[in-house]
Amino acid sequence: MHESTTAPQKVQVSERALLARINRRLDKERELIRKCRPDARGYATLGDYHRIDWSLNAVIDTHVDLENLARDMDLLKPWEVLARE
Repeated sequence: MHESTTAPQKVQVSERALLARINRRLDKERELIRKCRPDARGYATLGDYHRIDWSLNAVIDTHVDLENLARDMDLLKPWEVLARE
């Protein structure tokens, strides 16, 4: 028997796919994650991604890290990694 000594490959998940997973889960809590364009007026305040409570129409979190949020919500499995674009 020949055993492989290479480490298992991580599966890359695109930002778009991960954002969709997160927003499907957050929809139940009346929240969602939005991406802010770098040329937008509020980019410095909001960061790349921000969290909105759409029932209150209010920003509830700024500078959201998608990968950390997805791991905290158990939406990104140990063998998956966010593909950096």
